[in-house]
Amino acid sequence: MSSSAAVHVALNIEYLTRQGLASLEEIWSKFASKKRTAGCGPACPVV
Repeated sequence: MSSSAAVHVALNIEYLTRQGLASLEEIWSKFASKKRTAGCGPACPVV
């Protein structure tokens, strides 16, 4: 976000979440888990 320590303290994750800012980590985890498959994954050849 910013190189200023004061901004990091004032605008912490909890504050930003309360303001309704979406968490990129949560969004990524929702999509990343859908790419995974059971077994050997997407690199496994289909025979």
